[in-house]
Amino acid sequence: MGEPGHRTQMNTKRAKNTVNIYDVAKVAGVSSATVSRVINGSPKVKPETVIHVQSVMNDLGFTPNVFARSLQSNSMKVLAVLTVDISDIYFSAAVQSIESYARRRGYDIQVGFARDDKKDQTARLRTLVEKRVDGIILAGSAFARGDNPYVQKAAKTTPIAILNGKVDGDRIYSVLSDDAAGIEMAVDHLVGLGRRNLVYVQDSQNPAAISKMRGYVRAVEKHGIEIRTIEAVPGVTGAYNACGRGLDPAWHTDGIVCAEDPLAIGAIKYLTANGRRVPEDVAVTGYDNLAFATCSTPELTSVDSCAEQMSETVARVLIEALEGGSPAALTHFVPSLAIRRSTHSD
Repeated sequence: MGEPGHRTQMNTKRAKNTVNIYDVAKVAGVSSATVSRVINGSPKVKPETVIHVQSVMNDLGFTPNVFARSLQSNSMKVLAVLTVDISDIYFSAAVQSIESYARRRGYDIQVGFARDDKKDQTARLRTLVEKRVDGIILAGSAFARGDNPYVQKAAKTTPIAILNGKVDGDRIYSVLSDDAAGIEMAVDHLVGLGRRNLVYVQDSQNPAAISKMRGYVRAVEKHGIEIRTIEAVPGVTGAYNACGRGLDPAWHTDGIVCAEDPLAIGAIKYLTANGRRVPEDVAVTGYDNLAFATCSTPELTSVDSCAEQMSETVARVLIEALEGGSPAALTHFVPSLAIRRSTHSD
């Protein structure tokens, strides 16, 4: 009869490719239920038992199967992120922040795309619920139109957090920036510099865009300035073309407020191409303060909507809810203004 240590070594070699939770329990001298609790991080197991069982698992080369763990804990530790435009720099940066925070908390993410219409968004949400992801993050105010019964229905099965959008309902958590206040800051800044012939460039009619327009109207009325707006297709080229069509020379425009940073870049390109100096002739502001803001010439004054902090917060709030916490149903962020050379020449 060989030595006990030799027998364990032989068993270990034999079991490396076939070892299961019952083998671990037998070698460790505990029940399979105890091994399961150790695998799932249960606080009911004594620390010394956890160390012992983990040591046996290492010796046996046992790696818990993620699907087996999900059946035992009723969690796959997976969050789904649904966005309407992953190519948009705002949403790609948001997904990166969400993924980074989720990974630190032990969660994986899967990213999906839904068109900006109710039918497609409803179908995408239904699919995610059927896949039994732990939670869903809706990235963008396009998911927050009206009462959104399809969001409220999905939340009955799977908790939902919304980035920069608000929907009321149980198990729905909204994280918002005050976009109206952000645009008002930009208008106040330009008026403070003596610019009064202002034009507002926008590219959407989603809830965030509506809030921004509300801030623009509120600000210009406060200062006794005429309301002037231009509708653009999203993106740099869209703004360039819209300025070409919409900027009336009779307006004597000396300031342009844009609803997005790419729109502001397009406006600057148009002004420069047509002999207008920025900011000497026309001062320009953007919105979101993302990478575009410091890559433009001149560098762009932009409203910082707290995009990175909001993205991390939407993941934190959802995970807190999943893990038994009671996060606030609504979290507000207040934007600030990052002032650069597109509004100051000195």
